[in-house]
Amino acid sequence: MISKRTAIALASCVFGLGMILWGSRMGSEAPEGNAASSEAASPAKPKKSKPAWNVALGDVVVFAPELGFHVKALKDEAPDTTRLAAHIEAQLGELRNRYRQAAEAHPGLMGGILLQLNVGPGGEVTNVRDIGSRIPDSEFKKSMIEAASKWNFSELIASPVVITCPLVLVREGMDITTVI
Repeated sequence: MISKRTAIALASCVFGLGMILWGSRMGSEAPEGNAASSEAASPAKPKKSKPAWNVALGDVVVFAPELGFHVKALKDEAPDTTRLAAHIEAQLGELRNRYRQAAEAHPGLMGGILLQLNVGPGGEVTNVRDIGSRIPDSEFKKSMIEAASKWNFSELIASPVVITCPLVLVREGMDITTVI
């Protein structure tokens, strides 16, 4: 005969397993139902897809537009922010290399920085300022500003703009959505 404790433990396990199966079944059905109802409600809206986070990337600098990305035109109409965001993402290679090197020497190096880029009429970066950061290493912050000052927006910008650019330093294995 089994003891009362064993019976309760087995019943709890069966109940927990049932909840897991029920939850996984609900999770796989919900997006399809939501997608169909949202498509019926607004068929003209294009679907937004976010890039998948690859844990194998290691320590990386991530452009996080949801943390304050903004473009302010000083003269004419502001350029397309979607294209600017993609162009910033494409220019992060040097910053990522610098971060990987710095993270090897300082394993606790992580945080975020909000850069303000003044971009001239030819698309060249004329000034970079740190307008808010949570990076403890001041030398590394200077290195980030130096790398961002080399960025170029010549094919996207014809008149002066000010770009507010949020960047996050993410350690290998961290979930980017949790950080943001």
